[in-house]
Amino acid sequence: MSLPWISDDTLLWDTLIIGGEVWPGVPTVTVEATRAVDLQKKKGDDGANLVDQGYEPAKVTLTLRLWMQDQWDELQRLLPTVHPRRKGGIRTPVDIVHPATQLVGVRQIYITKIGSPTADKGVLTIVLDAVEWFPQPKPAKAKTKKSKAATGGADADGGATTDPTADGSAGENLKPF
Repeated sequence: MSLPWISDDTLLWDTLIIGGEVWPGVPTVTVEATRAVDLQKKKGDDGANLVDQGYEPAKVTLTLRLWMQDQWDELQRLLPTVHPRRKGGIRTPVDIVHPATQLVGVRQIYITKIGSPTADKGVLTIVLDAVEWFPQPKPAKAKTKKSKAATGGADADGGATTDPTADGSAGENLKPF
């Protein structure tokens, strides 16, 4: 699916859907999608090995700008449904729909922080922080103890070696361009 350019359909960029509800105002959505990378460097040596440790949950920042009373009323109706401190509040992730999150593949989030609104020239701004939610992969079945050569780089006890090049399937080694 191709995402619209901002001038093709500004309504999509100006609409934020969380938990199946259209949120009021005009949103600004930023997403930081990252991978965990372990830098393995021997003291005194030049260079280092980079070992890919997998995808980290993305950090999502939602900024809503409101300028009408009905937008403020709607925000007050919706906010308790995701408020992190609400008794009996959200315990499961919620779906999010916005071109910025779709671009990097973020489909579900968990609201972690809600800032207080600020007013400037008749416009209220409120910032919500969230993290991406995705299921953790199920662990692979344990293998029987084998020699280092037979396990493709694992120690005899089944643990990974410290050499990231020993087993290409255990993680992607990042190489320079």
